[in-house]
Amino acid sequence: MAKKDFGGLNTTLIRQLRKKIEELNEEKEKLQIIFDSANDGILIADIESKKFYTGNKAICRMLGYSLDEIKNLNVLDIHPKKDLPYVLGQFKLQAIKKIDLAKNMPVKRKDGSIFYADINSSPIRISGKSYLLGIFRDITEKKKAEEKLRASEEKYKAILNNSPAVIFVKDINGNYLFVNALYEKLFHVTNKKISGKTDYNVFPKKAADAFRTADLKVLKANRPIEVEEVVPQKDSIHYYISLKFPLYNASHKPYAVCGIATDITERKKAEEKLTILKRAVDASEEVIFLTDIDGLITYVNLEFTRIYGYKSNEVVGKTTPRILKSGAMKRKDYQLFWKTILNKQLVKGEIINKTKKGKLITMIGSANPILNENKEIIGFLAIQRAKAK
Repeated sequence: MAKKDFGGLNTTLIRQLRKKIEELNEEKEKLQIIFDSANDGILIADIESKKFYTGNKAICRMLGYSLDEIKNLNVLDIHPKKDLPYVLGQFKLQAIKKIDLAKNMPVKRKDGSIFYADINSSPIRISGKSYLLGIFRDITEKKKAEEKLRASEEKYKAILNNSPAVIFVKDINGNYLFVNALYEKLFHVTNKKISGKTDYNVFPKKAADAFRTADLKVLKANRPIEVEEVVPQKDSIHYYISLKFPLYNASHKPYAVCGIATDITERKKAEEKLTILKRAVDASEEVIFLTDIDGLITYVNLEFTRIYGYKSNEVVGKTTPRILKSGAMKRKDYQLFWKTILNKQLVKGEIINKTKKGKLITMIGSANPILNENKEIIGFLAIQRAKAK
């Protein structure tokens, strides 16, 4: 039987084995380079003992320890004592794959200072043992920026919530992003409940349609506009005068609408009352006009324009002697007139005036001072009628 040559076979196997070892070493070196080149810190901890198996260069920089020092530490050594119950709870949940990410975790450096990290972990097995691989992303600056932003947000919210005006912010689709305290009080809603909802969840359809139309006008015009709105309520009707303007993103494109509204209910009621009174005055068969303290005409009724032939805009801002070419009073009558007026008494008498066409008319009239809240004269009310022939 021929003798087999095992020497050549052994040489081939040894050569192949060496090549495989070299390949594995190269692969290990590549993985180690990747491991140590990662910007995020990486720690591998024994799940049972919680002792660290190894870590990368980034985690050494983050914690201030050398790799040899880290291998002598465990999870309890790199977190503040007061936070350990929470940290260990998160570690356990990650170890049994209940969660992947432990957010905003306080981490203690070698010098005792604290930074915050989001730790993304997953269980792994090495040489038959269970470990937890954790990737640490330092969010300290992000957290500081968020806290600063939150403080600014709270400051501006405080300002808006103490504003005497109704303030609201809606996105371009009409969904509420924010309402201030006065809005909440007037419409019996909370910022939390109305957030993400539209006017149709708060107001009757007719009012909501009007508000949405105003929002779209703002977005289309891409500039502030002022609108008057009527807001129906259970007990009354509120009128609002609103300044609405677009809010812009970084590209200077409108992404939301902000409204600043003032309740003008009382003013509207006063205006409505004034309108009724004006109609009554215009319906009067007597000439009625008002002057300021300097004798300049501020208002004339329809009978004035009919009798004298002037339009309202032809006489407002001028004096009656200049317009009506009034006959001259005797000095004593003139002095008596003003003395009586200044004593806040009604003055009656006759006066000859001239119409726009030059016709002379004898008028019987009265003048009465108009007083402000401080009982000071701010103008005069004159009422006239033609003298019967």
